[in-house]
Amino acid sequence: ATNDDGVTTFLCVGFDVVGNNTDSIILLSLNDEEKSLKILQIPRDTYFSKDTTNGKINQLYSRYYQRTRDHKRAMLSLKESLEDTLSTPIDYYFALNLETLSNVVDRLGGVKIDIPYDVRYEDPEQNLHIELSKGEQILDGERALYFVRYRFGYTDGDLGRVDAQKIFMSSFLNKIRNDTTLAQAI
Repeated sequence: ATNDDGVTTFLCVGFDVVGNNTDSIILLSLNDEEKSLKILQIPRDTYFSKDTTNGKINQLYSRYYQRTRDHKRAMLSLKESLEDTLSTPIDYYFALNLETLSNVVDRLGGVKIDIPYDVRYEDPEQNLHIELSKGEQILDGERALYFVRYRFGYTDGDLGRVDAQKIFMSSFLNKIRNDTTLAQAI
C-alpha cells in the first residue's frame, strides 16, 4: 500500500544468534513518483528508553517477544514504537535471520564487496570465526554474513558496523538491480 505521498515504507530487521535482539534495524522508503529508495539504518546501540533494560534499541523486539511469546505481535510492537518515535508511518515489516540472508546471497551468485581492511574475529559462543582479507572480492552467503556481522575493532564502535552494512547493502542492491530480481533470488 502506497501512502498518499507515493511513499511506501518497510521496516527490515535482522536478528542476532544469541539474544533474539534486532542487530540490524533498517527503514526502506520507496517513492513511486520519484522512483527512488531511501534507506535509514538505526544503529543497534541507539539509546531508547522505553521497554529496554539497558536503553539499547536492539532489545525492543526481544522484550516484546518475552511478554507475548508471539513473533507477529512483537514485530508489530517494534513497528509501532518506531513509528511513534520517528513520526513516520511504516507500511510493512519483515525480519531476516542469518540463514535467509546467506541463502539469498548464494542464490544471487555472491555479492562483490571491496573490503576496506582485513577482518578477523573469533566468538566461540556464537560459533563465529571471521577471517576476511582486504580487497575486492565476491562474497558467498557465509562470507557476506561474516562481513555484516563483524562488530569489533571499529574505532567508531557500532557506527563502523553500520558503515560496513552500507557497503554490503549498496553492493547487494546493485547486484539485484543489474543481474536479477529479488523475487528470483528468494
